[in-house]
Amino acid sequence: MKFIVKIITLILIFPAFIFGQNNNPLKEKNIFIENNIITIDSFSIIPNSLVIYKNDSVLIDKIQYEINEIESKIKIINPDLINKTLKFQYYIYPVLLSKNYYHRKLTFIEPDYNADTYWKKYNTTLENKSNSNLIKEGNISRRIMIGNSQDLSVISNIDLRLSGELGKDYKIQAVISDNNLPFQADGSSYKLQEFDNVYIRIFNNENEVITGDLELKNNSNFFRFQKKTKGLLLSNSRKINHWTYSNSSAISMSKGKYSSNYFEGIEGNQGPYKLNGNNGENYIVVLAGTEKVYIDGKRLNRGIDNHYIIDYNTSEITFTNKFLITKDKRINVEFEYSDKSYAQSILYSKQKIKSEKTQISFTLYSQQDWKNQNYLQELSDSDKKTLSENGDNIDDLLSNSADSVGFNNHQIRYEKIDTLLNNIPISFYKFSSNAETAIYQIRFTEVQTNQGNYVEENQGLNGKTFKWIPPIVTNGEIFPQGNYTPKIRLISPKKINIASLNLESKICKKIKINTELVYSHKDDNLFSTLDDDDNSSFASFLELESVIIQNNKWSFINKSRIEYISAHFKGLDRFKDVEHNRNWNITNENISNEELISSILFSLTKQKKEVFNYQFQQMKKGTYFTGNKNSAILNWDYKNYSINTNTNFTTTNFDEINSNLLQSKSNISRKLKYTTIGIENKQEKIHNLISDNKFNNLSMEFNEWSAFINHENNIFNIKLTQRDDKKVSNLSLNNYSNSKQINANLNLIKNKNLKYNISTTYRTLSFLAHSFQSESENSILSSNNISAKLIKDFISLNLRYELGKGKENKKEKNYIKVPDGMGTHSWIDYNNNDLEELNEFQLANFEDLANYVVLYLPSSKFENVYSLKYNHSVQLNPGGITENKLLQKLNFSNNFVVQNKNKSNSQFLNPFNNNMDSSITFSSLHQNSVYYNRSSKQFNLLINNINRLNQNTFSYGTDNQIIKENNAVVNLGLSNSLTSFSKIIFGEKSNTSTFFQSKNYDYKYLQIEEEITLSKLKNTDIKFIYVYKKKESINLENELFSSHNLSINFKRKANDRNQIFGESKMVFIDYNGSSNPVLSYELLEGLNNGINFVWQINVKHTLKNNMILVVGYNGRKSENSETKHIGNMQIQSYF
Repeated sequence: MKFIVKIITLILIFPAFIFGQNNNPLKEKNIFIENNIITIDSFSIIPNSLVIYKNDSVLIDKIQYEINEIESKIKIINPDLINKTLKFQYYIYPVLLSKNYYHRKLTFIEPDYNADTYWKKYNTTLENKSNSNLIKEGNISRRIMIGNSQDLSVISNIDLRLSGELGKDYKIQAVISDNNLPFQADGSSYKLQEFDNVYIRIFNNENEVITGDLELKNNSNFFRFQKKTKGLLLSNSRKINHWTYSNSSAISMSKGKYSSNYFEGIEGNQGPYKLNGNNGENYIVVLAGTEKVYIDGKRLNRGIDNHYIIDYNTSEITFTNKFLITKDKRINVEFEYSDKSYAQSILYSKQKIKSEKTQISFTLYSQQDWKNQNYLQELSDSDKKTLSENGDNIDDLLSNSADSVGFNNHQIRYEKIDTLLNNIPISFYKFSSNAETAIYQIRFTEVQTNQGNYVEENQGLNGKTFKWIPPIVTNGEIFPQGNYTPKIRLISPKKINIASLNLESKICKKIKINTELVYSHKDDNLFSTLDDDDNSSFASFLELESVIIQNNKWSFINKSRIEYISAHFKGLDRFKDVEHNRNWNITNENISNEELISSILFSLTKQKKEVFNYQFQQMKKGTYFTGNKNSAILNWDYKNYSINTNTNFTTTNFDEINSNLLQSKSNISRKLKYTTIGIENKQEKIHNLISDNKFNNLSMEFNEWSAFINHENNIFNIKLTQRDDKKVSNLSLNNYSNSKQINANLNLIKNKNLKYNISTTYRTLSFLAHSFQSESENSILSSNNISAKLIKDFISLNLRYELGKGKENKKEKNYIKVPDGMGTHSWIDYNNNDLEELNEFQLANFEDLANYVVLYLPSSKFENVYSLKYNHSVQLNPGGITENKLLQKLNFSNNFVVQNKNKSNSQFLNPFNNNMDSSITFSSLHQNSVYYNRSSKQFNLLINNINRLNQNTFSYGTDNQIIKENNAVVNLGLSNSLTSFSKIIFGEKSNTSTFFQSKNYDYKYLQIEEEITLSKLKNTDIKFIYVYKKKESINLENELFSSHNLSINFKRKANDRNQIFGESKMVFIDYNGSSNPVLSYELLEGLNNGINFVWQINVKHTLKNNMILVVGYNGRKSENSETKHIGNMQIQSYF
């Protein structure tokens, strides 16, 4: 199973390197093939990137070799390639994925019996009876476990890909992947890898059938959407004479709901910024890849090397150091999120007829919630009646969530208490562990302060608890004092039907016409017939484009357009420009009025580049709003000069308020010999006049000037910016703030042996007298990168230093119960109170005890932090500068990694400052290593000094851990069949918690390990292992632990198909006990005082057709405890 874990790690943890950070250069090397198994590189190879040539140009077929991309090895199948020099081309990861990293090895996760190398084969082409070719790739596995201390559990996964021909003229593509993963793709890369993706596609040139995961989309003027669904899609196309007919129809179930969030940036705060659902939900899961992020109307790109990253599982967006967030940034985020309020079905059909000059399309779309299938709550008759009586006014409807389900000690339960408050009878709920009275399961909803009677209470339990706060009673009126209520929001089922007709036609050589008519019927509450008179709406537009002048150099085009949108029309997703309301100075977007927009546009182009553009637009929204907009764009190049300007001037009248809106962006630049210099101006003025020279509070101005210089080879790019803002006070516009900012990207040194890059943004913000804010703010984003190879590669250095500012929330830790053997933690009821407390969960030492997984949820409480990321790696190789044989065998390395999110702006700059007092999260790893004779199999030595510091802030308090360790490892090759491995470890471990006293402990430890391996004894390897451990508490007197571990294991490979692995271990423990049960479990490592026996045996059999069967039995016996028996069987098939 070890290689499976590594393959899954390869697929899951590193998609960003495959898709989003493909900055690794193509590696190429020539290797002389001496043996059939060779190592290509010291790093893992990116899958499917390796190609091999002989004679420098002849491509070698993949069936002539097998590859292990994780360990960067190949096995030559064709013996004709031996003793030849081959050329290898490939991409690599910056790590070796086969290397193990662990603090405490969990042998049940990576059992040694499965440590043999996995080889990926390419000869997977099969021929069926119809002589068609199918290529299949992937694996399927099933594992069953059962024991006398655990229930039956089944672990399964499938990862299958099919492609090729299927019968006459038909082809197939299929992806079936389901690894039971509780998370989605990593949102730190530009492209994403789907984890649980299932679809089957059968197609030819005219027909297509897809079943499984679908992505439906439409992109007409008023009818735009992009939805992830599961279902069936049928498509076909036919060509009849000069016409092409195509049809696409789908029936499916929706995977998510569309939502849009708008918020303004916080000065210098890169995030994370929390996304919420349509009903104010805090805990949502964003569907991977559905988000669209805009700042000031411009769409951004996802990726650690671009503008932002996103955590889909916690619905949080963080902006990278390449893009500074300020108070002036307007942020719009559109996305789909997993919503289980109702099952939702979708019917979709699009018909298209197309000729050389004309295209007609007709689209039908129906989306409906199943009102009798609510996943989140079971609606009572009273709830349905409430929904039916409120029509479309359902925003603040709440329903009692208390449900009498009986007592369960593994879940939070409440008891109901009746009391009198100023002679007013009141009932409330109180957390309780009394099995007789604690029978209520309650879901609490966060409301505004003083709108609820409960507050969150921290009792250190595995789950949230809430405490009733007595309200204040005055003159018979009750005034709540909390911000939570034991109720849940009532969500109504909805339905929307849309029909769209679109026509595009080229009437003659110089005239085009484009028109669309969309009808929409939307019901916001299927339980009610009230307010249904506004369900129907429609929208349409007509556009005429004519070419006035056109020759080889110049083109002059005119576009005239008119569009009408009836009241209450909203479409399925957003169809207007993301900043439509701002660009028209519409301040009240909730007023539904019919809308009429007319426009005329003139465009002048020179050699397909637009030189000048003028547009006039007029908008009317009923009698509420009228507006006129004039827009002009100029792009002019003359010799080495370039002038670009974009200006909009809008006048509007609404609610008897006259407004003027000016938006302008201009720049002029000149290209010199190696650089380009220029200046840029941005300005915006919103004047909402109540009367002469009197402005309402929404009026504002800003004026921004920039000067820049850019090198043509990006050796340096520097930009200086100054911005002045005005806002309204006392009905007049006054200076509010000014800011100065510098952006610098410097590639100071860039050659073969030394690279030095600095990317820095520094901004100062000052508030002026009329702002009534006295504090100024400084923001900095900085990234420094150094890469060097010096003195004939004697010194190798890589360094990265990043500074930033953002927010950090206190995580809420929870443990979720899973089937036995499928978790990572176990629960030990230390105080025997039958309640799951957070300090009672420990990392499981044995597989049958692993029945909980840890889940971190972001809280709604954020704190501003200053962030530091620093890492360096220094390698010293004396062999590059000396011929001394002793020094040539020595290598030195120093690695240091630190991440610090600190509340103090004076404590975070120094990466070597280990003061964690003001840190919300802090982690560091400092390792010094000395290698002697590193590559020798006869004798090599490794000495390490390791220091680890970790601190995390949770909702209940702060936990931190410090580990200081020294170790030495010696490998001896006594003969071809006899090797020795020796290791000594000594160090200290300290654990502290501000909430749980039982987690406050520290101890010293010593471990001596000796391992003798006899190999190649009739296809059998035997290991004799002795381990001595000693642990001694530092603060508790006479707290002493010692153990002697004797074990023997063997691995026998009877033939190519059969392999057996066995291990027997005896552990003698001498421990004098502790008053701290958490420390006792830590020291004993899941065993008991006295003599302990642990054993296992596993038989592996390779079946035909690349199938592997593994049957295993594990057991253990400790003093004063019953014997544990665990059996398991796994079958795995590779394609």
